[in-house]
Amino acid sequence: MSRSTHNSSINSDATSPDPSDVDSPGSSIDPEDVGGFDSEAENDAAIRRRNVLEHLCLIEKEFFELRDHLFIEKASAIEREIELVSKGTHPDLDDNLDNLLLRRSDKLARALHWYNYRLRKEEIVYQAECRTINADFDNSYKGARDKLLEHLADARRRLDDERLSSFDLGVDPTSESHNRIAPPRKLRRRTGSANMPPNSGSSLTGPASSDASDNKNTKKRVTQGPAIEDRLVDTDARSDADRVLKIIHQSPGGSELISRLGLAIPEPAPVVTPAPTQKSKRSRL
Repeated sequence: MSRSTHNSSINSDATSPDPSDVDSPGSSIDPEDVGGFDSEAENDAAIRRRNVLEHLCLIEKEFFELRDHLFIEKASAIEREIELVSKGTHPDLDDNLDNLLLRRSDKLARALHWYNYRLRKEEIVYQAECRTINADFDNSYKGARDKLLEHLADARRRLDDERLSSFDLGVDPTSESHNRIAPPRKLRRRTGSANMPPNSGSSLTGPASSDASDNKNTKKRVTQGPAIEDRLVDTDARSDADRVLKIIHQSPGGSELISRLGLAIPEPAPVVTPAPTQKSKRSRL
């Protein structure tokens, strides 16, 4: 509608006479008719002005309608994007999600690698500490055991020395008979042996020679007593060691030390009464 009015105004402008052409030579317009042309020109100008204003109003209305339409479209697009983001299906979010997943996996791998490294390092430190503790325990245990064994060896050595110093065929060294000095022995002088020649014994014949040979044989047949050994019997040494262990066991902390060394506390041996011998029976009779 606005375009048709605009075209009609243009056509009316083209057909309406121009007032400047009145005074031009060769003009067919009568000057008396100029006043009528002015009124028509004003009417046409008013019409054109009105048409232009209407056209501007229409353009402004269309502009506002288009602006509202664009605003509504943009608002709806933003609402759709918000809905996609809330659902997690937005394309930009998917691209960012892929990048975030890659970064997360990389960081998790680094953290796991660092954790394994620290774990191996702490395991090495733990093993070293365990070895140090075990070595200290072994050294302490060995030192205590060696000290106890040395103490027992010294005790056994003292017992051996005391036994050897007091061992004299069953005689008590504290008795007066053991400390008594034996009187000097007087030798008999053989009267016939001084006057005889050195090799006269080989020329004896008869019963004298047989008596001499018998005397020699009897001297050789003299039985000797048991050999004296200057050492302890195994049973005596064992009994002495058991006695020392009992003394250590009765001392404070001795039972724990014996158990740590792996030694056994000896049990008291049963008392066995000896059976009476024939000699004792005869003495009773």
